[in-house]
Amino acid sequence: MKKIIAWISFFLGISLLGITIYLNVLQKIPTGDMLTWIILGLMFSFIGMSLTWQTKSYSKKRSLMKYFLILLAALLILTIISYYYETYFHWFYLISILFFSFVTTPLNASIRIKKWTNYVDSKLTLNLLCYADHLGIILLTLGLSWKTMHWPLANELILFGVILLIVAALSWNKIFRRQIDLRIVVENELEEKNTEIMDSIAYAKRIQSAILPPAKLVKEYLQESFILYKPKDVVSGDFYWMEQIGSKVLFAAADCTGHGVPGAMVSVVCNNALNRSVREYTLVDPGKILDKTRAIVIQEFEKSEEEVKDGMDIALCSLQGNTLKYAGAHNPLWIVRNGEVLETKANKQPIGKFDKQIPYTTHTFELLKGDSIYIFSDGYVDQFGGEKGKKFKSKAFRNLLLSIQDKTMEEQRVSIDEAFETWRGNLEQVDDVCVIGVKI
Repeated sequence: MKKIIAWISFFLGISLLGITIYLNVLQKIPTGDMLTWIILGLMFSFIGMSLTWQTKSYSKKRSLMKYFLILLAALLILTIISYYYETYFHWFYLISILFFSFVTTPLNASIRIKKWTNYVDSKLTLNLLCYADHLGIILLTLGLSWKTMHWPLANELILFGVILLIVAALSWNKIFRRQIDLRIVVENELEEKNTEIMDSIAYAKRIQSAILPPAKLVKEYLQESFILYKPKDVVSGDFYWMEQIGSKVLFAAADCTGHGVPGAMVSVVCNNALNRSVREYTLVDPGKILDKTRAIVIQEFEKSEEEVKDGMDIALCSLQGNTLKYAGAHNPLWIVRNGEVLETKANKQPIGKFDKQIPYTTHTFELLKGDSIYIFSDGYVDQFGGEKGKKFKSKAFRNLLLSIQDKTMEEQRVSIDEAFETWRGNLEQVDDVCVIGVKI
């Protein structure tokens, strides 16, 4: 319907302009009447154009509005130039006023309707408001133009324009105040919900911290050691684990699926599975511990009605004197000896559901005095940073470890942490980080 009215208005305006110009050429119409009919023709043409463009999408209307403002600016420049040279001033002035009033203004009103449609209860009220202040501007502009040309009804147009602008301003102010009050209520609700969520996460952190070995216990079992533990969020999908069985010390760096709250929930299941494998099933061989841990994790997740493929990657070590045993799921073991990094790769299968499950391999080493052992999750080497925003990668991590072998383990932890933060810079931490180092 709007398109039909638009085309009728446009063709009516063009027809009026054409007939007026034709009659003027034949000198069958007075100059005063000709100006009136030209004004009407331009008004109907511009109204038709505006209604046609109002049927476009919101994004296209915004794009058109930019071009219209440029065109309006050009018309105003021509008006100023024509006034200076005293040629065709009234025509450029008239076209500029009519273009502003009947093309730019209605189109801008329709854009505002789209923008505010979700903030006002009545669409009729919104339409009236969006067009009221624009109509006030039109009446005020036309009234001033009429006054400069000494046409009738100029004062009346100015008066009605000012009244409409005042009424519209008061009405818009009421809407804005209502929206501000509503926004305050919503923000307060969000703040309250956010506080509840953060309190819950903080409590979850306390629970997760309770299952991690305390620093005092770590130093008691592994005197020359460090643990760099940097959760991406408040709680973490990475965790470190330690258990003493007789003269053996078992320790691990684990990386569970995900990070944050989901990762932390998986970490509780996996940590419990490690504890049960050692305490309930009395296993001490790293490979067998991982086999049993995998079975327990799968069994726990199979209780769910939905298929759960979560699990963990892990590097697990057993240290007794200078004898080291290691088994891993994706996460390797690095031994630094005489300025060289000796890598032992893990089995390429996670602790969790996997298509082709095979027993985890236990590797045995006789360590030398001065050797350093490192196990870690992939969060450190996968961190983006540097000048080009690339990953840190394993090669750089190897070189870093080799460069700090003359330092104590605590100094190494500080150096590794500082290198990580320097590399990361202003970029977000991409994953949880867990690095364990032990010196023999």
